[in-house]
Amino acid sequence: MSIKQHIFVDWRICLLVLLAGAMSFGFNGNGCNFTANDTISGSSNVLVIKANSTNTIRGHDSGPNSEINVPAQAVDNDTEVIFTAFRQKEDLPVSLPDGYEFLGGANLKPRQQNKVDFNNGREADAYVVLPEGIRAEELSNADIRLMEFIDSRWVIVLPDKKGKVYTSGPKAGYIGPDEVKPAKLTGIRPFCWVRVKPPVIILPPIIYTPPPENTTPISDTITPPPITILPPPDTTPPSIPTGLVATYTGASQILLFWNASTDNVAVAGYKVYRNNALRSTLNATSYTDTGLSASVTYEYKVTAYDSAGNISSYSNVFNITIPPPPDTQAPATTQTAVDDYVWVANYSSNNITRIRKSDSTTTTIAVGTNPYGIAVDATYCWVANGASNNVTCINKSDLTQTTIAVGSSPRGVAVDETYCWVTNSGSNNITRIRKSDLTQTTIAVGTNPYGIAVDATYCWVTNWYSNNVTRIRKSDSATTTISVGTGPIGVAVDETYCWVANRDSNNVTRIRKSDLTQTTIAVGSYLCWGVAVDETYVWVASFGYNNISRIRKLDLTTATITVGTRPVGIAVDGTYCWVANNNSNNVTRIQKSNPAISTTIAAGSGPYSLGDMTGYVYDFFFQNPVSATPDTILPSVPTGLIATAVSSSQMNLSWNSSTDNVGVVGYKVYRNGALISTLSAGGGSASGMTSLLSYSDTGLSSSTTYSYSVAAYDAAGNNSPQSSSVSATTLPLPDTTAPSIPTGLIVTVPSSNQINLTWNASIDNIAMGGYKIYRNGTYLISVGVTSYSDTGLFPSTTYSYTVASYDAVGNNSPQSSSVSATTLPLPDTTAPSIPTGLTVISVTASSVIIIWQPSTDNIGVAGYKTYRNGVYIGTNSTTSYNNTGLLPSTTYNYTIAAYDAAGNTSAQSVSVSATTLASTTTQSAVDDYVWVANAGSNKVTRIQKSDLTTTNITVGSSPWGVAVDETYCWVVNQSSNNVTRINKLDLTTTTIAVRTQPLGVAVDATYIWVVYPASNNVTRIQKSNTAVSTTITVGAWPFGVAVDETYCWVANQNSYNVTRIQKSDLTTTTIGVGSTPVGVAVDETYCWVANGNSANVTRIRKSDLSATTIPVGVCPAGVAVDETYCWVANQASGNVTRIRKSDLSTATITAGTNPYGTAVDEIYCWVSNQASGNVTRIRKSDLSIATIGVGTLPYSLGDMTGYGYDFFFRNPVSATPDTIPPSVPTGLSVIAVSSNQINLSWNVSTDNVAVAGYKVYRNGTLISTLSSLLSYSDTGLTPTTGYSYTVAAYDAAGNTSNQSTTVSVTTPLTGYDHGGADWTPANGTEISGVHTNIGTFSIPAGTTVYSKAYNGSNDGSIEIQATNIIINGTLNADGRGYRGGRSNGNLNINGEGSGGGQDDAAGASGAGYAGRGGEGACAYLRTNSYGGIDLQDAPMGSGGGGNGAAGSGAGGNGGGAVILKANTISCAGIITAKGIEGKYTNLAYPYYAPGGGSGGTVMIISNNIVYSGKIYVNGANGTAGYYTGGGGSGGRIKLFTTINITANGFLSANGGNGGNGYDNMFYTGGGADAGTIYISGGSVDVSNLTSTATGGNGGNGGYTGGGGNGGTIKITGASIKTTGLNCTVSGGQVGSGYYRGIYGGVPGSPGTVSH
Repeated sequence: MSIKQHIFVDWRICLLVLLAGAMSFGFNGNGCNFTANDTISGSSNVLVIKANSTNTIRGHDSGPNSEINVPAQAVDNDTEVIFTAFRQKEDLPVSLPDGYEFLGGANLKPRQQNKVDFNNGREADAYVVLPEGIRAEELSNADIRLMEFIDSRWVIVLPDKKGKVYTSGPKAGYIGPDEVKPAKLTGIRPFCWVRVKPPVIILPPIIYTPPPENTTPISDTITPPPITILPPPDTTPPSIPTGLVATYTGASQILLFWNASTDNVAVAGYKVYRNNALRSTLNATSYTDTGLSASVTYEYKVTAYDSAGNISSYSNVFNITIPPPPDTQAPATTQTAVDDYVWVANYSSNNITRIRKSDSTTTTIAVGTNPYGIAVDATYCWVANGASNNVTCINKSDLTQTTIAVGSSPRGVAVDETYCWVTNSGSNNITRIRKSDLTQTTIAVGTNPYGIAVDATYCWVTNWYSNNVTRIRKSDSATTTISVGTGPIGVAVDETYCWVANRDSNNVTRIRKSDLTQTTIAVGSYLCWGVAVDETYVWVASFGYNNISRIRKLDLTTATITVGTRPVGIAVDGTYCWVANNNSNNVTRIQKSNPAISTTIAAGSGPYSLGDMTGYVYDFFFQNPVSATPDTILPSVPTGLIATAVSSSQMNLSWNSSTDNVGVVGYKVYRNGALISTLSAGGGSASGMTSLLSYSDTGLSSSTTYSYSVAAYDAAGNNSPQSSSVSATTLPLPDTTAPSIPTGLIVTVPSSNQINLTWNASIDNIAMGGYKIYRNGTYLISVGVTSYSDTGLFPSTTYSYTVASYDAVGNNSPQSSSVSATTLPLPDTTAPSIPTGLTVISVTASSVIIIWQPSTDNIGVAGYKTYRNGVYIGTNSTTSYNNTGLLPSTTYNYTIAAYDAAGNTSAQSVSVSATTLASTTTQSAVDDYVWVANAGSNKVTRIQKSDLTTTNITVGSSPWGVAVDETYCWVVNQSSNNVTRINKLDLTTTTIAVRTQPLGVAVDATYIWVVYPASNNVTRIQKSNTAVSTTITVGAWPFGVAVDETYCWVANQNSYNVTRIQKSDLTTTTIGVGSTPVGVAVDETYCWVANGNSANVTRIRKSDLSATTIPVGVCPAGVAVDETYCWVANQASGNVTRIRKSDLSTATITAGTNPYGTAVDEIYCWVSNQASGNVTRIRKSDLSIATIGVGTLPYSLGDMTGYGYDFFFRNPVSATPDTIPPSVPTGLSVIAVSSNQINLSWNVSTDNVAVAGYKVYRNGTLISTLSSLLSYSDTGLTPTTGYSYTVAAYDAAGNTSNQSTTVSVTTPLTGYDHGGADWTPANGTEISGVHTNIGTFSIPAGTTVYSKAYNGSNDGSIEIQATNIIINGTLNADGRGYRGGRSNGNLNINGEGSGGGQDDAAGASGAGYAGRGGEGACAYLRTNSYGGIDLQDAPMGSGGGGNGAAGSGAGGNGGGAVILKANTISCAGIITAKGIEGKYTNLAYPYYAPGGGSGGTVMIISNNIVYSGKIYVNGANGTAGYYTGGGGSGGRIKLFTTINITANGFLSANGGNGGNGYDNMFYTGGGADAGTIYISGGSVDVSNLTSTATGGNGGNGGYTGGGGNGGTIKITGASIKTTGLNCTVSGGQVGSGYYRGIYGGVPGSPGTVSH
């Protein structure tokens, strides 16, 4: 076919062709199956479809004569598209046969390298036609689209061979529409060029007609397609566009906005009409109309259309008038030289430099102190002086000055026609200075305001520390706060945007002034500072990288230009950009047309800002001109006002838009006639104006009627009249009153797995809803009644409960007071073993003491029952019993049975017999008395115990101490310097002269012991002849005295100690106790001392003199002991404290006034009340009391057990001296139970009178003397070391047996075997090492157990292996791991451990473990991690680096290691193994700080784990200072179970923060990496578990450290429940500071979470 030949086909044949192609092209876009050249329509500007047998499609925009002219070379076997540009600004018309619908254009996708052949012979790779203004970068390389054009020019965009698209340079070109000719594109396959939709018709058969002469036939026959019913054509137009708004934008332009229309198929575009003439057709909802005339009014309206050509009705009409041209008349004054200067504020030299632009000559002008900001207008230069708190105003014509005081630390300054605006960073406000008279106004803004800029309507202020911008409306000073980046400093404005430089987030925030929407632009450098704008670019000074960034405003692309050192201020004019370089003391002038050309001009010292400090202010030449003819036309009155009450405190209003000759800019809302709000769009979008047609009035009163009206206003301040008033009433107040708090919460424990709760009902103002129950602080369940049974609990476990009430609308009361209860243990039916080794060790005329070997029990032995002659006589918790009150010369048979806490009792032991000694005196009435010394009446009162009758015996002056033995009562008379001896049988008295001012007295079988406070000594008096045998010097002001078989114990009030006197040789030992010790008492095992001024009792173990402190009442004085309790009289609090000796628990019993002395017998405790002149008798069984009157000032009583040893605890000495030693101990057994402890036990020895105790020898050296004990624990030993032991017995007369047979043993390397016994360490206990074979290991609530600290060779690690582990208290291993580096005045003192922190001349680094430790200040060194997440071993945390510079500091210790292994483990308490912070060893030199210790290890391994407590392995923070330390890394946590784990508590393995700097000029340490958390098991339930492994932050200060990386949280299991699981693994942040991140500190990376 030649070029001139054409085919004209009946439209039905075209339809056949289209239907045939629909299967592969028309509707699915996969090609074409046309078999002939076909034409759809034939009018002007139509799309022509052509095809041949090779599936070629051609599109062509035909000429005005509708004649298709296709070049011959286009008809070949290549796939081709031939097209030209669209004509004019109209859409591409597609003319189809009647009933056909055009469904749209197409995408073109490149498949291979393409060629374009233009008529001029130019050939290049793959052109695509794009409209001008469309960025090619927005197009995907795989999807180059034919886009909507904007203006009359088209852009030819060329991709290179790699697919990159260029928009400028030699590979791009611009060709006008009339120049574009048909061109050939080869290799582009049309994806879907044209889609058509046939009408719904039934085709009749088509008979082929031969073609006319000179035409090419299509084919011999045409087979008609099947009969098809096609859909009807689209006749529905789009909806009418609404909300049309027009705004004048300057430069003879108007910007139109409207709301999008809708269509049943799709809206194809919009037609814009100006003054009823079509202005443009486009597919956007905004349009800019240009080339308008000043002072002319234009009318606009819009229609929408679809692809079928359906057109909507017109939108609302909007009229707008173009303002008259601005007044361009020059001022009367001559300013030819005024604007030829750049003005530079020099911070450090307290002056400004004026640079002449024409020749760069400079002038220096002195101003205030530390000038920061600078701004200029036509007449003046304004300078903000930061240190002198004022502004210098310089007349530009003659350089004369005026000083104006402003706020604190002024920084930025800006000017407009009327005012100078100044930011005051120290007082968080700005000062507005009226230029005409210098009057001022202060306006509060954000924290540390810095930069400032002004435009025609607003003042914009950057608030550095609050990370926001305050926008101040100049007309009424109303403020709006806009959040931006971190550390905003610089600010500049143009006609459309406010640009903010965010110093600490290294980006620029662009704020659209019309609607305050934001865009963030990264500038790729540190510490953005000043910012300036011109018509094309935004210029940003980058203080940290010595360059500036230039941002193209059109597409926000950036370029970087190198300038001087530390650029801060920046300004622009029409030719140059000027940059103030703070550290190189000069200004860089950059040629804007060619930034490669720059000039450096010297300035003063520390140039900070320049020009008119465009980095902080709005340059006056950017301001919008003011019309010469003011606008005085009011907007129309708003109509359609509606008020709707939406709540009890809110009313919503809406109204129709007003119109104005120029444009409505906002509305004013009035309530009850008063203005309540002014709304402004600032010339914004249609959506922005639409948002001003409504208002929500909040903070109203409920059930109250309000009336509203609205007025419109324009930019000139013209206000329309108020609209018609409407009224509405707010809704009633909702129910916000919570029910009352539940009271009377009671918990009962019916079993080992259930606790029952009951409480009183709450009340509500309307209606109750129910109750919420909380267990251990966690919500448990809601119920509708006032009781609940909590089941499925663990045995022997303490739970706390609270209850809150809620009402029908969900108001919740606070939780009730907490109540706790402990579930019962599992039923115990196993009795203890039968006691063995029952032995009589002491016999007197009235007493027998027996001892036995301890029994064992499956849970624990609670005590022993003693039977005499087959009758139960008493219970004891120890393995001895003192049976008193016996008859002389009488034989008694004894047996013992053991019992446990469940009441199970063993069978009775084998019996043992004892016969009491004969009595030498008649004592039938002797032991039935209590003796009281009355210091005020010089008498002793004897109280008959059986009937409380009294007898008074006159003694010496001021009787104080009293003691009794079998025969006498001994009374010390303080003022008469003697002792009265009272014969108990007949009350006859004997006076014994002693030293001056005797006070306390004690008695044993041979001596009386008297103390003398004034002379600091004790006399020992022979009872047989009342002669003073010896005087012994003791401590300062001795007061109380007590004796036992071996020692005399003296409490020294003023030296805060106790003197122990060895009775056999009178040698002394001093033991420190509390403040002002007064009373003292002894039993078989301990010495008990009442400390008057420290309100406590010191318990001294007699075997090794170790001490324990027990809090009691105020001013404790007298103290007495029996088998079970210690009784303490508290003088100032008027009560008695009873201390249970087995567990040191206490009870308080009210006594009289100023209780002082105490004594006890088998039934009662007796208390003398000094100020009330009576004695309180306390029944020990039920603590009931009785009061007995005595004399004046009763001080001591009984045998003043507070000062002496009660005779029924003593073994009497026979009249004939005892010279027979006890038998040699036999059966010595030694067992090494740990690496540093050996336990000894042996059989009882016998003696002719009684064995007093035993002496233990190690390697032939005496190491301990014991009282009546048959076992001993030797501690503090060395692992893998052999030791040999012997034991000897001694009696009260000092006779000692030969030593036993020697037995040797070697301590193991590690380990402590508990032999299956339960273990509950006491509060404050320190433990370490491996503890195995434990029954139940428990730490009750309120108890804290500590790990022993690592000492350089051992300790620091705890491993517990038990059947069950229950932790409700605290297990603390904080800082018990590897030690931090210790300072000795030298450098290179690193922390211990594989990740020990490194010392540095500045700050030391933190310790690493599960992550890297934080670097010390300026050290650039992070310590490495070690170990693995699965914790095959369990290392301790490493120590932080020390710092030896000037002996500054010692690094923090790492956390210890805690390993728990058991069949079942329940933890509701706290396990903590945190690192601790380093400390300064020289507080006078806190410059070079140590690093923090790393967290330690917590590993829990069990078949079943129930965990609701808290585990911490956090690293410690670096220490603060001038050069601060790095943080320690987090440690590791591992929870592993083979069966089940339920964990809903809290896990923390955070890295420590770098230390904070003391000021903003020094260097801070880096944050450390977080640790790891690993949970693994069979069935794993981590619902509601909170786990955190966050990196530490860099320290705050001057040059700040970087952040640590987040950690790893890994959860694995056969089944995992994660509902409510909360995991945080964020990286740490760079510390905030004046030079944030300059020295390499970067944020940490986030960690990983997997489950």
